[in-house]
Amino acid sequence: MSERTQYTPATKKPADGVDARDEAGAFSVGETSPCAALRVATRSLVMATLVLAMSTLSLGASSPAEAAVDKIIANPDSIAHGRSLAGWLRAYWTGVLDTGAEEDGNVLFMPIPEGDYTGEGDFTPDNPGVFAGTADVTIETGTPFVLPLTAWIGESTDPVVGRCDPIFDDPSLPDALFGSEDINAIVTLDGLPIVVDNQAFYVPRTDLGCITTGYPRGEFTAAVFFQAIGFVAHPLPPGEHTLTLDGKLIVRDGSIGPDPFGVRFLNTWNITVEP
Repeated sequence: MSERTQYTPATKKPADGVDARDEAGAFSVGETSPCAALRVATRSLVMATLVLAMSTLSLGASSPAEAAVDKIIANPDSIAHGRSLAGWLRAYWTGVLDTGAEEDGNVLFMPIPEGDYTGEGDFTPDNPGVFAGTADVTIETGTPFVLPLTAWIGESTDPVVGRCDPIFDDPSLPDALFGSEDINAIVTLDGLPIVVDNQAFYVPRTDLGCITTGYPRGEFTAAVFFQAIGFVAHPLPPGEHTLTLDGKLIVRDGSIGPDPFGVRFLNTWNITVEP
């Protein structure tokens, strides 16, 4: 499925100040209980979104094009465009799950392709179900953006409107899984393969608090948390750019449901940067 987004950045700048919770995230752990396998698979397909990966960690580039790519992704330990990586991923998921925001200041929350099941795979760890999606995005020169690489979203048990009990039936995934053979991504930017130190760009469990969200069962109020690998990107140069992803999320030990599962995402972003 292809989606086209025309984005014009706002004229205001992102706020310089971010509170300590936004910057550092909140990592409290709630109680957990098993979820149904189908619900786990559904959430993983929708929200365990595997998107763009790039790296600034290489000591040198073998070509001018690779050198340019190295400069696109903000260092994960830096403050970029007003926030840390943890702060930007928190803002991204708050926008996606709660407020509906598509940007913060002039920083775009890059849309995620709506992937279609290709018919490949049976959603087991050794034969993951495969989804493929394409997003066509047009932005103006000078537009930075933020994207999650992979994300796991958890919510409180049996939430109801007006109530928010932080008792989770969705447990956290082990931190060590992010960046492992089972949760990773292979990405190209304009045909160049980019190898990412996923763990360096990982933000551990962060509680968004009590929010009103339409995901995944209609509008309700719930306590929600995320774990994610992601990045902040500096503006791309004017012209046409292509990002591709081959990513996967596999859980083998049944820690998030009665059965292990596996999903794989093949995503493409066709990005036009207008002068």
